[in-house]
Amino acid sequence: MSADYQSSVVVSLSKVHEMKITKGRRRTYLMINNSSGSAIKFDFGVAPSDFSGESLPAAARYERDSNPPQTTVFIRGTTAADQIINTGQGFE
Repeated sequence: MSADYQSSVVVSLSKVHEMKITKGRRRTYLMINNSSGSAIKFDFGVAPSDFSGESLPAAARYERDSNPPQTTVFIRGTTAADQIINTGQGFE
């Protein structure tokens, strides 16, 4: 499945990115590609903390094209320096 929206975003310990659902649509695809040199954290519906959320190691990818979450996805870095990641999501 291809993504309707793809973008590169910057995250860090103090920069949280929110992947929101387009109003009136249902998410059919979700991709988070950690192209940075350090791990990132993400969670569904709430912002991740040092103690909560999923960790995605450097150069790893999270992808769901079967039953992706229908809530806002929050992504943050694990370092004070900026980390560039790639995201994608599709809708129907």
